[in-house]
Amino acid sequence: MVGILYRQKPIRNGNKELPILTNIDIERILNHEVPTHILKRTVDEGHFGCMEAARTASKEWLKYIILSLENPNIQIGMWSIIVDEIWHSYLMHTHEYFSFSRDVLGVNYYHHTPAMIDENGNSNMPQDGGMNFTRLYNDRFGPLPSIWDSMPEAMACHDDGECCCY
Repeated sequence: MVGILYRQKPIRNGNKELPILTNIDIERILNHEVPTHILKRTVDEGHFGCMEAARTASKEWLKYIILSLENPNIQIGMWSIIVDEIWHSYLMHTHEYFSFSRDVLGVNYYHHTPAMIDENGNSNMPQDGGMNFTRLYNDRFGPLPSIWDSMPEAMACHDDGECCCY
């Protein structure tokens, strides 16, 4: 493929105090285009009204990934149901998602862990109300855009019985 940057070496993960991503890594991740058929799936399923909205969400998802890779010792959680739909749709295309993990992110597989609530009502989601995510996002990218406005909804299970993910 022409014009696509791929990682040459895996992302370091041994020394958590050193920066994990270089500026080239960040640029490559932010320039990644989620395949059109994957974005179209989210539009067809009614998560987005148009392809442009799905593209916007996909760029925010890539920013979330950057934050999680840069901060491996901080549980930041996925705080937007809407942005999470991009992740879910990409995961359905396993070969492409595996290639994205390996070639763009430089990891064997970028895992998705669903939020779970145990029989005592305890969640595996961060219990910070999104504060870590908001702080890290603001420090790296500036103010949160409105697509992240679904953050409060993502802190608990939904009425339909489904939970958000991180």
